[in-house]
Amino acid sequence: MSASDRIAIHGDPSIDSCLSAVRSKTIDATPHFTFDENFILRPEDPLDVPSLPIHHDVRVSEVPHELSGRLATAIARIVERLPGLFKGCRYIFDPARPLQPVFYRIIPGPARSYVYLLRINLEFMPSIHHVIEKGSNDFSPAYRTSQLPVDALILPVEHADDDVIQLKRYVTSTWRGETGRGYLTQGIWIDRDFAKFLSGIMIPSGHRLYPWFPVSTRYNSISYAPVDQDPENIDRTIQHVALIESFFSPHMEKIESILHKGDTEKAADLAKDLYSAFPEDARAVYRKTYSRPYLNEFEQKEYRIEHETV
Repeated sequence: MSASDRIAIHGDPSIDSCLSAVRSKTIDATPHFTFDENFILRPEDPLDVPSLPIHHDVRVSEVPHELSGRLATAIARIVERLPGLFKGCRYIFDPARPLQPVFYRIIPGPARSYVYLLRINLEFMPSIHHVIEKGSNDFSPAYRTSQLPVDALILPVEHADDDVIQLKRYVTSTWRGETGRGYLTQGIWIDRDFAKFLSGIMIPSGHRLYPWFPVSTRYNSISYAPVDQDPENIDRTIQHVALIESFFSPHMEKIESILHKGDTEKAADLAKDLYSAFPEDARAVYRKTYSRPYLNEFEQKEYRIEHETV
């Protein structure tokens, strides 16, 4: 699955069967960010993730048989513990990242539909996972964890069917260029600039929510990153996301141009104007949301997000 505005759907009947049986909206987990700004859910009790095949040919878009059964087992365990995460969702296999299953559901909005997109990272991370069964060159270790890395987004849909979700595109490119030479060449992207600019307009002045940036330009669209994954709350958030899309869409071309040029003075002037124009009542939820830093069990800094629903 590329980072473009088009999401190809490759499913798996056994996983979708498990998801279709979900009735509960319970999610016994709390939202956090790690020290490197990654969003995680912390379940009340640790999760056990089975050993999974490591290798996959990215040219093959179908779920390989060997992965299908083991991945279905892993997902079923998470579904049993956190069923609300998956209520109403279907599975997408990403051949580029086979151990990061993606789940989605289409939600009607006031003017268009939106897609709730949830990616869960099941890859083994030695710094935070406890091995309960050794792995090999072909299979990851089975492990126990209190951290479930999650990437959750709400995005506007242009068109959707059984094969593809076409998102509403608002950004031409977030690629600015390169720096360095030879092996030291690095790409310059402005995704973070977009996130800081757009989120800064919505968050009340002086109210710090770092490292949560609610709005960014993932998939070259206007994306919203909810911290509350309750399915009913996600549905209610759609109205807020629609307001955000309606507000920013007329300005996206100008914002992109200014950020690509790196013109900080013009960016500051535009941000000031947009901040004044953004509906003040839409900021109310962010005034009641807090980011609380603490040290986790590995003595690493994390942030607990205490929030109210949009």
